[in-house]
Formats: sequence, C-alpha cells, structure tokens
Amino acid sequence: MAVSPNFCHFFLKISFNMFEQNIKLLGIITIMMAACATPSSLFISPTGETLRCSATGWGWMGTPTAISAHSQCETDMRRIGAIPLQEAGYVGLMLSSEPPGTRVLQVYPGSPAFKVGMVPGDTITSINNTKISNRTDAIRLLLGKSNTSVRLVFERSGVEKSVWIVRAQRETFQNTQGQQ
Repeated sequence: MAVSPNFCHFFLKISFNMFEQNIKLLGIITIMMAACATPSSLFISPTGETLRCSATGWGWMGTPTAISAHSQCETDMRRIGAIPLQEAGYVGLMLSSEPPGTRVLQVYPGSPAFKVGMVPGDTITSINNTKISNRTDAIRLLLGKSNTSVRLVFERSGVEKSVWIVRAQRETFQNTQGQQ
C-alpha cells in the first residue's frame, strides 16, 4: 500500500497554517479532513500484462473509501486469475509472436529456462500437455506463482525435448546476472 506524501503534506501544511492563525475550529476540521490514502498494488494478468489496483481518498470519509475500493480491486484481480507481482513466477524467456509455433528469441541468463538448457531458436510445442500454436497461449500457460512447476516440450533441430521448469521470482535471476 503506497501513500502519496506530497498530496498529504499539502493539506497538512494548509491545516497547520490555519491553526497558527488562531482559526482553531477550522484548523482542527481541516486536519481531520486532510488525512489521505493512496493504496496501490501491481498484478500480472493471465495474458502477462501488468495491471495496477489503486485508489486515492482524503478526509475522514475518503481514506476508508479508498482503502475499501483498493481491497475490492485486489479481490477482483484474483478472481480473474491475476497474480500479485510479488508472488508471480517467471521462466525467463522472450518469445516471438510470429508463426510457426512459439519460437524462443532470448533466454535470460540465470533464469529457470537457462538452467534447463533452453536456447534461442527453440520452438515451444506444448506446455503442461497443452499444444501451443501462438505466443498468447504460451504466456498464459507459462505464468504462474513462483516455486511452482511447468512442463515444457520444445523442438530443437528437429528433436523434441521435454523439461520441467520451476518458476522463480523475477528478482532471483535478475540479481544474479544484473539483467532482466
């Protein structure tokens, strides 16, 4: 949950200025109304897009309303299959969107895909026993929570290979190589 400090500071400054000018009642009311909240969370959608839940509210009515709206947004995101960013697992592949199949363009160093020996040029043919014919389906099936397994079948030079990959948190392999 993030709070917008500049927004809150602005209203608190006005409140204290009013208070200092001996307009006590108005100053106290303004201080009560000045509290603010800007909760925010990032999710990964089932298609791999980054989505944000956020709401801003200020005052004694707006703050709880913003928190409630944010909470409902998080519930709705989970309902559609989105995963909170901090829980999302990655395999470390960049895929081509051009047919045929789903060709691997890049394997990130230190990633789970790198560790099982995948290389650029491999073509993914199935994921978790589901035949893959396009990038969107591949991304949908590759995404999942970190520390969960996914079975990948790919073709290299006419030879089919099958591997199990354990999804890792992105930071795990970003930090080992200083790359994405």
